[in-house]
Amino acid sequence: MSLMDIGFADMVYIRYEFPTSGITMKIIKVTEKGQVTIPVVFRRKLGISNEDHLSIEAEGDCLKLRKVVPANPLGPEDPIWDMVGMAQSGRSDVARRHDDYLAEGEIARWRKS
Repeated sequence: MSLMDIGFADMVYIRYEFPTSGITMKIIKVTEKGQVTIPVVFRRKLGISNEDHLSIEAEGDCLKLRKVVPANPLGPEDPIWDMVGMAQSGRSDVARRHDDYLAEGEIARWRKS
């Protein structure tokens, strides 16, 4: 018998405290579209908010969700900028348009797949 067979409501609270985290385990229901709602206690603990991205991976019979933290852009004082333009690309604006060229390459790669 699975949890879906039991006929749980949208969310059931199980009163088990994890010894180190102090968070109560929750059971949530998967919608017809395969969606779940992450309980607010977990969203607050992990700093997950609207429009954040999560990675998901399966490990055995478990799913792991992790918040994807965007990389910080390089500042103007970063030493990498001294190396920009050292390679021979034939373009004179690579230092200024580097991200644009990377994005164009990614878009072309996505269209091929």
